[in-house]
Amino acid sequence: SSGIGKATTLFFAKNGFNIAFTYKTNKDGADGVVKEIENLGQKALAIQADLIDEIQAKHVVLNSHSKRNTINF
Repeated sequence: SSGIGKATTLFFAKNGFNIAFTYKTNKDGADGVVKEIENLGQKALAIQADLIDEIQAKHVVLNSHSKRNTINF
């Protein structure tokens, strides 16, 4: 929800991609990024997860696909 992750998601959103991304603890920051992406006309999905945990990482993939049939990045 900040730094290079935020910059990357916004770059792809500006170029027409729908975005699913993860955040570890900063829900307010993630919600802000979602709003920025949606203001660019794209779909966004923020998923709270610690990607070091294999189960959580698998959940991210399944959750992002089931919530948005066309996640590009």
